[in-house]
Amino acid sequence: MNTLSVVLMMQAAVPHFPASGGRVVNVSSNIAFRPIEGCSIYCASKAAVSTLTEAFSKELASKRITVNAVAPGATDTPMTAWLTDDLRRGIEQATPLGRMAVPADIADVVFFLASDGSRWVTGRTILVDGGLN
Repeated sequence: MNTLSVVLMMQAAVPHFPASGGRVVNVSSNIAFRPIEGCSIYCASKAAVSTLTEAFSKELASKRITVNAVAPGATDTPMTAWLTDDLRRGIEQATPLGRMAVPADIADVVFFLASDGSRWVTGRTILVDGGLN
């Protein structure tokens, strides 16, 4: 679903962009670049999101649409609520910035990629994982 949702979203959204172009920001994952045991399919699907991001950026450049992605690391959300204290500590110790992300850490990068400040950035997946990868 991670991959198919990107394809379907692009098909649905692109016809509605104005002639002046716009921005697309997809969501990949840092484990697309450093897979972990037990998550093979998830890792591969998020790697596909990054590949689609790069491919769509080339296909949509003539329409002045930039296509980028964020690749968050472990983020303190309901999706990670299942993490035990030991797992959480392990992630924090492995991350150079010494903590898990909070949603605002990711949102700030999405905001940048959706803004005019990123007008010369396209086809990139930005790792937002506190330096883990």
